[in-house]
Amino acid sequence: MYNSIRLVLILAICCLQFNCSSDDNGNAIDHSTHNVLIGEWLREDFNENTEYKLTFNPDNTVLNTFKITTEEGITSTAQIYNWSIENNLITIENFANNENVTTSYELISNEIVILNNLSEYQFLRQ
Repeated sequence: MYNSIRLVLILAICCLQFNCSSDDNGNAIDHSTHNVLIGEWLREDFNENTEYKLTFNPDNTVLNTFKITTEEGITSTAQIYNWSIENNLITIENFANNENVTTSYELISNEIVILNNLSEYQFLRQ
């Protein structure tokens, strides 16, 4: 009886081990970071005349908006790009001059993100 229980436990452990997926492959998405980035991020140098925002969406699109307010009125642009995370780098496709931009990032709590190769300013969660 003891050997039967032991054999069942060993088989169960082996089955669980072989069914686990590897997080070491280069295509793995860091879902914890991916989910933390979801939302609207306002660049910290905003004021009543200028706003620059990135809105990371769960479907791996990012909305890039820029708004300037002058005495003549408001001028704004909005563009959508695809984004992904791989090996602790964020890539935004066709972002700058229709080229991919890859940047390392640093999350400071859940309220501030630094996108090192994208901006010298921090982005604040909205």
